[in-house]
Amino acid sequence: MPPDSVPMPQTGNFDPRYDIRFVDFEGGKTEGGRLKQAVDFLEIASGQDDVPAHDEVWQLDVATNIAGEHYNIFFYLEESEADGGRPHHVIACLEQCRRVAGPLPCLSARQAP
Repeated sequence: MPPDSVPMPQTGNFDPRYDIRFVDFEGGKTEGGRLKQAVDFLEIASGQDDVPAHDEVWQLDVATNIAGEHYNIFFYLEESEADGGRPHHVIACLEQCRRVAGPLPCLSARQAP
């Protein structure tokens, strides 16, 4: 959904602490120096011993509604006809990648609760 296109839930059980939204975003295929940095993040997150295979890395840069916090989210894709090339690993970092938030779970709709 585009930023600000969906209103906050009005139900009584909605906790406003979880009203974290993207207010601006831009993304694309990661190449050059950013690709090397993204691969370095994956090596660090995996302990460098067993780095997961990937064919492409895509990056999404987002600004949130919380004090202008910015995230850089890296999606590591391994081409596979079985799953349409969906991401198998995701890493997020903050503050222009001065802090790595770490790997995030990457679930299919079938796996999600």
